[in-house]
Amino acid sequence: MADETRVDPDGARRMFRVLGEIGRDLDVALSGVHNIRSSVVEPWGNDEYGKPFAGQREENAKGTLEGVGFVVEGLIGLSEEGRGAIDEFEKLDDENSNNLGPDS
Repeated sequence: MADETRVDPDGARRMFRVLGEIGRDLDVALSGVHNIRSSVVEPWGNDEYGKPFAGQREENAKGTLEGVGFVVEGLIGLSEEGRGAIDEFEKLDDENSNNLGPDS
């Protein structure tokens, strides 16, 4: 166990806030892609080149979009949990400092 723990609460809060912003921005982009794909019947084209390409790539594209959705959830969740952890760390640090006396 470490003898000391140092945390920059303001820096950590900024980092977790930015992670949440990235997650929300990525979610907006992902929604845009889903909207485009739902309005375009055959996004790969319906010609002799598009149909085979769709057969080769469509499942990968769906998997990628699903994976990006998990990343969005992870970034937003990490942002929320991280900020909560920093708040808890500061609360505990304040409580501990209040319990220190001259003989501690």
